[in-house]
Amino acid sequence: MVVKYIRSDDGGAQHKDWNHYGAMHKLDLNMNLPESGWIEYEVILGEYDSNKDGNGIVMLETCSGWSVEDTS
Repeated sequence: MVVKYIRSDDGGAQHKDWNHYGAMHKLDLNMNLPESGWIEYEVILGEYDSNKDGNGIVMLETCSGWSVEDTS
């Protein structure tokens, strides 16, 4: 699984983080977002490959759609 996200305090840059632990395991991402900020994200299934510089195959047809969460 991979999560793509945009932070309110990062100028609109899009980030991507893989859950490289595999199915049925979680990955915690701790972020220092401002209290008045937000994060926009989508979750996508994929196959992580540690031999490809931390990249893998993203199955775009499985995207969850974008969601927004306020930090306040």
